[in-house]
Order: sequence, then C-alpha cells, then structure tokens
Amino acid sequence: MRSFFFDNAPLAGRLRTIGKRLAVHGALVACAALALTGWLVVDDYGLSTDAGGQRQIAIDALAYMQGNPDILLTQGIAVYYGPAFELVLLAGERLLGLQDSRH
Repeated sequence: MRSFFFDNAPLAGRLRTIGKRLAVHGALVACAALALTGWLVVDDYGLSTDAGGQRQIAIDALAYMQGNPDILLTQGIAVYYGPAFELVLLAGERLLGLQDSRH
C-alpha cells in the first residue's frame, strides 16, 4: 500500500524540506525566547556561598607550589579538594589584573 504524499517525489521532498526548516527555526526561536526571558527576569546572579572558599583553595595551592609546604597543613579544607580548576581561574584573574573577587 502506498501513501498519496510519497508517490509524488517532488511533493515529498518539499514536505521534508519544510519540516526540517520548521524544526531548525523552532529550535532557534525557543533558544532565543529562553535567553531573552533569562536576561529580562534575572538582574544579578551574584556569588555563590562557596566562592570565597574555592578562591582561597587556589591561593593556598599556589602558595604551596611556590615553596610554602606548611600552608596546606594549616588550612584544613584545602587538603580535601583538588585545586586544578581553581588554579586556572586564579591564573585568569591574575593575568587580567583583577584585584576584587567580584570582578
């Protein structure tokens, strides 16, 4: 049994093309609507409650790498967390010359 729409090849091709375009444009419109909603609704995300502690872990790890091995023994929390990601963020902060953690 054959379908009426797919017996005619040019019509079937056009329907597939229209369907693909609607899917792509629909996805773009949905993403744009979500981005616009987020931009209008949220004024400021602020800082998380652990941002200062995570930054301090990176500062302590940097001091350790610069020759102060006792810093990790006195700062208890830094022993339990891997500082790789925080060190990358701290390097970016230092390269940009940022002094205030809110920037």
